[in-house]
Amino acid sequence: MTSPLAVFMMCLALAAPAHAAGIPVVGCPGDVQTGQEPPPANTSRRLPLDGEHAAALAWYFHGSMGVLAPRGWHCRALSGSNGTSLYVAPRQADTVNLLRPDSRGIPGPAVQLSVAAGSTSGRFTAARRIARLFPHERKFVDDVIAEGIEPASAFPSGPYPRDQMVRRGPNAIRYQTPADADGLGYDSWLARGDRPITGVVILMDSDRSVLSLAVRLPRELRNLGDVIAGQVEADNPPLPLAGEADVVMGRAAATRFVYASKPVHPFCVDFPADSARWNPLAFSDCTRAEIAPVVETGGWRSADHPREGNFPGGYISYRVLASKGNRILVATAGSGGGSGIHSTLRWYSVEEGRIFISKEEMGGDRCAGGLSGFEVKDGLIEFGRDMPATTVIGLSGAGIDPRSRALLNGSPVDCDGTARYRYDPATERMQMISLTLNPPPSESEAGRRDTQSCFDGLARRFTKPLSPDDLEGIGRAFASGCAAGSAKP
Repeated sequence: MTSPLAVFMMCLALAAPAHAAGIPVVGCPGDVQTGQEPPPANTSRRLPLDGEHAAALAWYFHGSMGVLAPRGWHCRALSGSNGTSLYVAPRQADTVNLLRPDSRGIPGPAVQLSVAAGSTSGRFTAARRIARLFPHERKFVDDVIAEGIEPASAFPSGPYPRDQMVRRGPNAIRYQTPADADGLGYDSWLARGDRPITGVVILMDSDRSVLSLAVRLPRELRNLGDVIAGQVEADNPPLPLAGEADVVMGRAAATRFVYASKPVHPFCVDFPADSARWNPLAFSDCTRAEIAPVVETGGWRSADHPREGNFPGGYISYRVLASKGNRILVATAGSGGGSGIHSTLRWYSVEEGRIFISKEEMGGDRCAGGLSGFEVKDGLIEFGRDMPATTVIGLSGAGIDPRSRALLNGSPVDCDGTARYRYDPATERMQMISLTLNPPPSESEAGRRDTQSCFDGLARRFTKPLSPDDLEGIGRAFASGCAAGSAKP
């Protein structure tokens, strides 16, 4: 695909970031060609989600089609000769009026998963997606146009100008459509709104069926978008990109991360914290020859930003961990000069003299998700992630009330636990392998009987690294004791 280079956030821990967690499964009623179908029976399912995401999501399904979406939403399926769509929204979608010519679509937050069948009347929708995204399948588009049912103008080539896209394989892309622009996100039943739409498009099989996901979430749930998209990709794995079959690790990968025959300058991995970080940087702009990087132990390269008046300049460091094709997996750590120390694990892409973030795996500020202790061994990467008590309980999957969660430590200076993760660059999957709790000395809490001190009491009983199953047990103990306001365990 040739397109203007634009990228967007690919989430923290996109696929399988922790351990299998049980989530509710909701059967969805359906409107089909033969009439209405009742919903299948609700059950439960275990998916590779961390506890925090598992506590917020449910699996909605009809027949063989299913999708993650926020818990407590409503769903309905619509199936015909052209394909099948599954809609999930805070309110039940009116699929009857949705098909009316004057329909404005589904307003507000919603998740839509659709399959346009390439061998039936769905071939027109499939051909439109293929014309925009998969030029190597142009013959299918030309064959549909040759039928004479729809004009060639109905199948424009090339991506929407303002869509931000990352190719996930020769048959798959991730995209984001801005709220105020035409794009793939509005090639769905989602109505115009004030939030961007993210999703996935996958060319599925030999009959050229196309699977499309469109996700628009409330601002407070926006971190779930990439988790939802990641599960769609896990269920329908994209083919590997050309040149990505082999993963290069460690120092050998670092030799590929160069500009003008020199290692990439640290300033070139230092993207803004706001939405501007999804804009590419030109190497010629971010390479500051007058500021020489320092090579530190462990393969880290660091550079200090110049001071501006009375404000300290801060610094940025990076370490190359792996590479696949033109994508480089990089750990970063840096500070803008204040108290924060932000660290990330990201895939960067290098293309035509520019660098951009193609995927964010994980990151945070000090004890609120800060990363450290990276090790490269046997084709895998291990590292630690610091976290406060509220994140620990979230990872446990414990269902506790918001008030109890709000009484737990949650700031970047509260290192109540350190999780150890293992990441596979070949599959881009992550797994939490252990968690070590860091309670304060008991004498520092004499006389306290609040929710955080109750958590600390639990933590003192577990001095060894915990497995994911152990963590679930702590979550249950916290929910039954601390969250209920009982005495310190």
